[in-house]
Amino acid sequence: MALPDIEASIVLTSSDRLAGWLLFQYNERQSTDGILSWPTPHISPLPKWLGQQWKLSWPDKFVLSNLQSLRIWEAILKHDSITSKKNLLHQEQIAKQALKAFRLAIQYRLPLNTKNFDWNQESQSFLVWSENYKKHLKKWKTLDSSMLLDEVSLAMRSGRIPFPRRKIIFVGFDQITPQLSDWIKTINNGGTETKEWSPYLDDNSSHNNIQLRKYADTTEETVQCARWLNVQSLQSKKTGIIVPTLSLRKNQIKREFSAELSPKSIFPWINIESPFTISQGTPLINETPVY
Repeated sequence: MALPDIEASIVLTSSDRLAGWLLFQYNERQSTDGILSWPTPHISPLPKWLGQQWKLSWPDKFVLSNLQSLRIWEAILKHDSITSKKNLLHQEQIAKQALKAFRLAIQYRLPLNTKNFDWNQESQSFLVWSENYKKHLKKWKTLDSSMLLDEVSLAMRSGRIPFPRRKIIFVGFDQITPQLSDWIKTINNGGTETKEWSPYLDDNSSHNNIQLRKYADTTEETVQCARWLNVQSLQSKKTGIIVPTLSLRKNQIKREFSAELSPKSIFPWINIESPFTISQGTPLINETPVY
């Protein structure tokens, strides 16, 4: 895979996972080329990079963590005349969704005013909660993480944070929000070159070789998948498998994959390192697509 010009650029990704994948691919390329040592490239998730730039400016406001923000929203809802009558679990779910909606409003430049939220009792309540949240932020001199991009942009325009001299490459942003678009224009005007890059497969890859197969049950599907993986491993290929219901099939997958890929591992008295790992991260629906 042809990677972008990582050495001379700052690479900002949409997720931690994508940043880790790019770093892995870069290190693999350097090693394959016979290079013994190399500087760590500037690859970082956008929120982490923004946080680093913000700290370097000696700010008078600190950025709340997700947990801190959520706890404030839960406290706001707890003292609300409507939600205080609901059970605690329900309040926590409402707080999560309300915080998510608040951040989307910031990212998409949706004014939090009566005109935009005077639809029903739920939208009116959300507006009241948002106003209370902003009052808490102002009182404690803090920022929600969704506000950091605007604050960094303002600091760059005022000279408190220098504009990046390296080219910035954005990777994995399938949607450019109005907030992000405004910041890109700001750094472009400040002399920073920007570019978008998507890690598509190479042109000579068989990315059209997609097959849909039907099996009698999940056991047969898992066994056939393990056999296919065995063939791939013989060709020294690294392969990733996406399992939508991993939490339900984890034991089955571990059993069948071990039996096929490392038969001796089924004997408890033989200590053999597994040739595969099972990573149950966040649900795929919550992850930004990686091409």
